[in-house]
Amino acid sequence: MSAVVFSLLFSLLSGPVLRLCGATEDTYGIALGYARWVVVLGGPFTILNTLLANLVRAEGRAGPAAFGVSLGGLLNIILDPLFVLPQFLGQGAVGAGAATALSNAAAAAYFLLYLACRRENTYLSLSPAHLKYVPRYLGSILAIGFPSAIQYALTVVATAAQAKFVSQYPTEAVAALGIVKKLDQLPLYFSIGVSNGLLPLLAYNHAAGCQERREKAFRLGSAVSLAFALLCLVCYELFASVLASLFIQDPVTVRYGAVFLRCMVTTMPLMALCYPMIIQFQAMGQAKASLVCSVLRKGVLDIPLLFLMDTLFPLYGCMWVQPIVDAISLVVALRFYRRIQGATTPA
Repeated sequence: MSAVVFSLLFSLLSGPVLRLCGATEDTYGIALGYARWVVVLGGPFTILNTLLANLVRAEGRAGPAAFGVSLGGLLNIILDPLFVLPQFLGQGAVGAGAATALSNAAAAAYFLLYLACRRENTYLSLSPAHLKYVPRYLGSILAIGFPSAIQYALTVVATAAQAKFVSQYPTEAVAALGIVKKLDQLPLYFSIGVSNGLLPLLAYNHAAGCQERREKAFRLGSAVSLAFALLCLVCYELFASVLASLFIQDPVTVRYGAVFLRCMVTTMPLMALCYPMIIQFQAMGQAKASLVCSVLRKGVLDIPLLFLMDTLFPLYGCMWVQPIVDAISLVVALRFYRRIQGATTPA
């Protein structure tokens, strides 16, 4: 329901929102066409897909959850050339939005079909009759889920603010930022995926009093997340120009993209450790620690630092904001972690 409401609100306020996010006269029409597919038409499917995947995973069905999410991603990869390239449908960015919306709709349909087939062997139910139980658990759900919701919301705000700052510079710089954000998302989403996979495991062990097992699982997940981030860091630093040129052939945009990428991924390993810590705080019911670390990573520090860094180092200073924020956030998360760990360790 909330996804439908958000999509309706966006359709009414799309103009101001896109301009606030940095859309210019040259890019507004393209951005609006893409957003209509991804947010207005496809938004509810995106939310439903993510929600159902997490619920299925929470029941211990990691395989079906992974298959559903992968189905949407693979279908998107297949449909993108068909909708975007001129030798096929040739719809450009609008076609990319249509491919994304259709892929998420297919993934959501898979999860609905999966639950319908397993309705006798699952605790999950989409029946409106079970809404009567919502008031009993709503407070606990919101207390634990609110930090993640705030973090994702502030991520959008921070990303929009960065795009707005960069929009005052040449169009090539704006295009380069878009390319870099796509590359930057690979280690970011890998870390989020590892953290989401850890969440039920950490929560179950914490609730059962198996703190040693919880700690081992947390360290393993953190090590996997960190290793992948380090691999991405090395590859991005060494091959920044090559990677940027995969998206566009314009030499000016490629030069901007290479510099932006090398700056923004500097502290990627710190991010890879911060996300599992935030998830562990949620799993242990430490809503305050999770909320503080979440809002520090996105929103509270980003926007003030954008003003400062852009003034001190025009354009390129904006790219150093996220590394600074990641470093500060990890320090704060470590302090919470040590305090909580000391409280849960037997004397």
